[in-house]
Amino acid sequence: MVGLAFGRAGCLLHGCCYGAPSRPDFPLAMRFPMYSRPLVKINGTDNPFSSTVDAPSATYGHQLLIGDVRPDPRLLDASGRLIPPREFNSEQIALAQKERSLPVLPAQALGIVNALLIAGILFAFFRLRTHEGEVFALMLVLYPITRFILESIRADNPHDLLSGQLTHNQFTSIIVFIVGGAMMVGLRSLGASAGPTWVQRLAPARKQKTTRKRDRKR
Repeated sequence: MVGLAFGRAGCLLHGCCYGAPSRPDFPLAMRFPMYSRPLVKINGTDNPFSSTVDAPSATYGHQLLIGDVRPDPRLLDASGRLIPPREFNSEQIALAQKERSLPVLPAQALGIVNALLIAGILFAFFRLRTHEGEVFALMLVLYPITRFILESIRADNPHDLLSGQLTHNQFTSIIVFIVGGAMMVGLRSLGASAGPTWVQRLAPARKQKTTRKRDRKR
């Protein structure tokens, strides 16, 4: 789950796995740039964009494809296609830096928070487990539920819950949830095989504390 949080951070930086359109006044709405500027450039040119980038960010590119955003005509060639950033002149660079996608829901950021919350729950449950494998099984139960919900606020795959149209990730979530639930039930039917749980670790200390109190009374 911690690794997944880092993965979603990568999605956020890249602009993929984007959320559905949002109201402009929504405080958590996000707008992605037309082209991202690299943190470090190694070719030494004045162009702030990478010379290897040919396509806009995933969010902006999707909205451009469906016609929700329209770039400045000066950023298009004679055939109406986007001019590669490496061919921009100074005027086009200034125009491209102002181009932003329409507001979208923060699906990637919510994915980071979700992964870290599940990691915290699993960390706490680790002390309470009674069978080895229960922590992993619980992850297979919790994550598909949240992933199914998060898929409903994303816009990178078509879906409609009311008509029963689910994304491939939602179908996978259902399968993984069933597998995780079966694992939980199956593990509980076996004998306890986990190491000392948190309660069991506290038992000797509590017993020693009780013995000391009795000795004092005597």
